[in-house]
Amino acid sequence: MNKKVEYIMRWAFIYCKIESSKYITLDELIIAVRNKMEIFSTTFVGISKRTIERDIQEIKAMGLGIEYSKTKKGYYIPNDEKVDSEFACLRNHFKFLNSFNIKEHIPNFVLTESREPRGSRHIFSLIHAIENNLIVELDYRKFDNTSKRRKLKSYGLKEFKGRWYLLAQEIDGKLEERGLIKTWGLDRCFDINITSLKFRPDANLDIKKIFKDCYGIYSNLEEQAEDVILSFTPEIGRFVKADPWHESQEVILENEVEIRIKLHVVISHDFIEQALSLCENMKVISPKSLREKIVQILRKSIEINTNTGE
Repeated sequence: MNKKVEYIMRWAFIYCKIESSKYITLDELIIAVRNKMEIFSTTFVGISKRTIERDIQEIKAMGLGIEYSKTKKGYYIPNDEKVDSEFACLRNHFKFLNSFNIKEHIPNFVLTESREPRGSRHIFSLIHAIENNLIVELDYRKFDNTSKRRKLKSYGLKEFKGRWYLLAQEIDGKLEERGLIKTWGLDRCFDINITSLKFRPDANLDIKKIFKDCYGIYSNLEEQAEDVILSFTPEIGRFVKADPWHESQEVILENEVEIRIKLHVVISHDFIEQALSLCENMKVISPKSLREKIVQILRKSIEINTNTGE
């Protein structure tokens, strides 16, 4: 197991142990983390007080509250500690370990994705930058393999279909795009430098609100969300019910013939692609513009595939 993965695991174990064992002493914490690491890592050789103390300081630097009580002589998590940060959420999920491609402790009957979620290796350093309003510099490579050094004000992270994206404003970008939140695929970010330069965040900028009606990673504030009604065959409809496309999704009709759902979303390219993936078993009830767009795409595909020249 590489060293970076090992210390990330230690952070998770330390935070969880302190959270579940109020006023745990340093010696007790060392024993608990050592026992856990021996289970999860075949290369683990031991741990010192200095290492645990340094880990605690690094966790605190990420904005997660760990305090020490002199009277109780132990570490604890304050009752008002917010657990909505990315790290605090990830610690509760099995995919936290899997996202760093930690395979050696997983039984062979648990079949995980063979590829690492793209960009996950940058997450923790970027969380630190976001929570501390630090300017980030990075090389961003486009799909045509051209790259450019970027200077960003980072506001959030978003996962979509196995990729992680940084939500940020470019400081020296195009004049007409300054102030806009853009998405930067972490799998195309290289030579990331978390600077010591702070920026003043826009108090009126609400990332959750910007992406509330968005399916995918692109959000255009000039486009209004619409009510979308889709009808599925019962079998496919049950899959859509079990794995909702959007938080606004609701079932408005269900019988032996169809399952009809309603969503309130911006009809983006990502949303159209999702709809096309099930178009064989789906009918667009409304809006008419979405139905026409899907028909247009399908007609073009039929034309391309029936005129192959073979």
